Amino acid sequence: MMKKIIGLLIISTVMILSGCNEDAASTDGDETPEVDGYRYPTEEVEKAFAEASFTATLPERLPIPVAYVVYDHYFLDGVEILDLSFYSDQNDLLTIQIKDGETTACATLETVQVNGVQEACFYQSDFVQQLVVIDQPLIYQIEYRKGMREDDAEELYPIEQRHLVEISEAIRS
Repeated sequence: MMKKIIGLLIISTVMILSGCNEDAASTDGDETPEVDGYRYPTEEVEKAFAEASFTATLPERLPIPVAYVVYDHYFLDGVEILDLSFYSDQNDLLTIQIKDGETTACATLETVQVNGVQEACFYQSDFVQQLVVIDQPLIYQIEYRKGMREDDAEELYPIEQRHLVEISEAIRS
């Protein structure tokens, strides 16, 4: 009888340990930063693009780990707009907005090169970084806002201007 109990305990322990190992392996890819960013759930993004009349491609990875994705597709004053919002567990927010309509150049912002030739408008403050690329008929606005943290908290995902430019280049390729 004692041998059966010990045998069951060993089998149970092996099953529990192998189950834990499978769980760790399945989430490792989502939270481990790669050279070019983090993978994210694409189902909501695919739904969003299915509703829009225009097409665009998003990068396979983003510069923050994405906990969830929210999208909104709407028309404002006859302009079609698609908002994609990517949130991290720390409440960082990366928003990609695509508009199908005309706009004027952003004269007051810093200009940067996208794809080595096209100028884009870049803005940065303590709370937000924003890149606007006008590629008629579409306007791409990519914005990053870090989540609110303690004053002395280390920034977990230091997003730079180049990250927004890379996203812009991937969307429009």
